[in-house]
Amino acid sequence: MTEGNTPMHRVVYKTIRKNIEENVYPGDSLLPSENEMCALFEVTRPTIRQALTRLENDGFIKRYQGKGSIVQKVHHRLGILSIKGVSQVLGTQGSLTTQIIKKPVVEPWPDDFMFDLTPEEKSYGCISMKRLRLINGKPIIFDIVHLVNIDIPRFCQKKYEKRSLFSTLKNDYNIDVINGEQNIRAINATKEIAKHLKVPERQAILHLEGAHYTSKNLRVFSEAFCSTDRFYLHGSF
Repeated sequence: MTEGNTPMHRVVYKTIRKNIEENVYPGDSLLPSENEMCALFEVTRPTIRQALTRLENDGFIKRYQGKGSIVQKVHHRLGILSIKGVSQVLGTQGSLTTQIIKKPVVEPWPDDFMFDLTPEEKSYGCISMKRLRLINGKPIIFDIVHLVNIDIPRFCQKKYEKRSLFSTLKNDYNIDVINGEQNIRAINATKEIAKHLKVPERQAILHLEGAHYTSKNLRVFSEAFCSTDRFYLHGSF
């Protein structure tokens, strides 16, 4: 049985997963019984069981013989992997705030920079800043941003506590981020990172190195350190 070209077990899976992510079925709650879901979706029990099996494999529920399906507390999605940036992707997941750890300054490129620079990029130097991103007051991402110091006048004079970096580039300089690439690996938190993210020193965290390509041949580089105990990373390029 299908809905359009989509098998019904996928329709059921996507619907229940969406309800879990949007807290219609909160963590530790009991899902409707298989009989109730058969009536709700107008499908057979094997279809419901196929959807529940996938939900369990993906970590959204835990099934217990004779008791039913218990919703697991899931991490919200954090859009750091998207070219839209965290500010635009977060949506209703929570209240996003930014603390500026180091205001934007013009300085030479760091030694052993994470991406290969063109001769032109090296000659212009860079503008760098450090930020701490918090969701509902809890530190989630500590990031370091590097921009090529060209065609962005007065960038260092702007305040970024309540402004999205990508939105600033678009609205103030007519620069759109169009695609990018990232390197992702797990590292142990250094003393500085642990201090900002409020995690134990040497705790495993995610380290993301990103190069974002823009409509004006200007690259924006980011180095993000992310605590994922409350959020999982999500997005596309």
